[in-house]
Amino acid sequence: MLTDVTVTDIQAGAPVTAQNAIIKGGTFQKAVHADENSSITGGTFQESVEANGTIANGIFQKSVEANGKITDGQFGAEVTLGYNGTITGGTFQQNVKAEGTITGGQFNAAVQLDSSSAQILGGVFNDIKLPNYYTSEGTVIQNAVITGSLMANTYSKAAVSNTVSFSPIESQHRAYGQQLSKLIVADDGTVESVKGVTKEATELYLVGNVNVDITFSKPVTNINGAEAVSYTHLRAHETPE
Repeated sequence: MLTDVTVTDIQAGAPVTAQNAIIKGGTFQKAVHADENSSITGGTFQESVEANGTIANGIFQKSVEANGKITDGQFGAEVTLGYNGTITGGTFQQNVKAEGTITGGQFNAAVQLDSSSAQILGGVFNDIKLPNYYTSEGTVIQNAVITGSLMANTYSKAAVSNTVSFSPIESQHRAYGQQLSKLIVADDGTVESVKGVTKEATELYLVGNVNVDITFSKPVTNINGAEAVSYTHLRAHETPE
């Protein structure tokens, strides 16, 4: 047990329980449990972690259950975000199940929103899965970049606003008054990056009043069927279909 200490370098071969502790580094070969007064700011974790305080950095090779805040870190396995939890940053290679709030981060697999209170207020996502039940106001998703798709069933409802997507967002999943704009790039070039996110595409969808910086793979002279100056970079604004 680690109690009222700051750990900067430790080789832990047994399970660790942290109470009012700061873990700044080390290698943890077994499961780690950290209470709400503890923080993890570094280290390599080879087995599961349950963190009720803050995760500010670290390499997590197995599943993480976070009931506090994640601000950064490299997550190689599934992450579960509790009802009162928040994610503001980090890179997530596997699925994330969220009951709390996400305001930032890079999500390279699917994010499953698992409660009516779950919401996305920023970040870069591959696929987003809506709750599998009806929510009267819709799940809030805004200021996001979706490189995959928004996945929903018959009962799912979302309120998407001010978001960039590489696939269309159906009207029932857009917040009230949010229009969908479609940017089509002619065959003489492709989109190389959007808002710093690298992914090649020939069309983009803008939901609501969102400004994006777009970089093209080579000069483009035809956008949405109209002749244009030879662009390699474009700042796009909302232009409804």
